[in-house]
Amino acid sequence: MDTGVALVIATAVLVGVTLWYAYGTHQLAQAAKRQADANARMAEEMRQQRLIGVQPIVVPTQLFVTNWSIAATVVNVGNGPSFDLSFCLRSLDRGKGVDEGSAAQVLKPGEPLRVEFRPRAVFDDNRETDPGRSPPVFPRGDYTLVASYHDLYGNRLSAIRPFELRESHTEGGAELQVHLGSIRFCGYDVQPAEGTT
Repeated sequence: MDTGVALVIATAVLVGVTLWYAYGTHQLAQAAKRQADANARMAEEMRQQRLIGVQPIVVPTQLFVTNWSIAATVVNVGNGPSFDLSFCLRSLDRGKGVDEGSAAQVLKPGEPLRVEFRPRAVFDDNRETDPGRSPPVFPRGDYTLVASYHDLYGNRLSAIRPFELRESHTEGGAELQVHLGSIRFCGYDVQPAEGTT
């Protein structure tokens, strides 16, 4: 056999082996990428499971209304405690609010808490300094109740419950009614389940 032919055959074999190695390396790289993606998905699912296991979900469940106060019962329906709770009641019609300070340092899972709001003079546009005048009342309209708190990891979370305060007239006189809106949750990596509202 001629050395030129042998060199061509050896070169062809070398090119074939090189192509086979390149293809094999590409397949290994693709498999490694798929495995890395699967590991990242699994790590994210484990992180979410860990969060769900200790995530508080503070839900304003009931509202009790009179002319002079709005009281809310909030319950932590989540699996973990909530820390540094604070509440805000805001009139959407007037853009004014009644801010309450911290109501509780810790709210354990399943534990209810009652928070009461009283209207301030800021709600009563006609309020004068007359001591004989009745206390200010909540104007009828749209409001939001915001519960803000921290989870075990220090993440700031909140639940926002809109509601409408209406007056209905019955045979016995006027009666206050509350029409609750749907709760929105903010700050959650894993959104609370639909049944929590």
